[in-house]
Formats: sequence, structure tokens, C-alpha cells
Amino acid sequence: MIFLTWLTVVSIGMGFGEYANCKYPRVEPGYSSEGFICNWEEDDFYKEGSEWLLTPIDTTDNCFEERAREKYWEKK
Repeated sequence: MIFLTWLTVVSIGMGFGEYANCKYPRVEPGYSSEGFICNWEEDDFYKEGSEWLLTPIDTTDNCFEERAREKYWEKK
């Protein structure tokens, strides 16, 4: 029973972390945004002024990253 509780808590925590990593892509010094589902790398971003922006298209994206990019640019 304790293992099942631990497994549930870890699964929910990792799921939330992956969701947040996909929903809020960012590049910052010292921050690793490499997740299991959305693996954002530094070359996925470009700098405009003092702000880092996610590139609109990347051919190496999986279906989750593609959808995250679409939502990111819908907001902009």
C-alpha cells in the first residue's frame, strides 16, 4: 500500500512537471528544460531584443512539442 501511494504521488508530480515544461517553454541560464515529452533545447529559441522567443517551427518536434509551439504562438 505504501508503494502504491508513493508511485501515485511520483507519477502525479512528474506528470505535472512535464505539463508545465510543455506549456511554459523557457531558456534561462542554469535551467535544464529537457523533459521526457517536451525536450526544449537552446536552439529552439531565438533572442529578440532582451527576450527569448520559441521558434515557430522545428522539424524535429514530436506531436506534443508541435502543439505546445502552436499554443505558444497563438498567445503572442
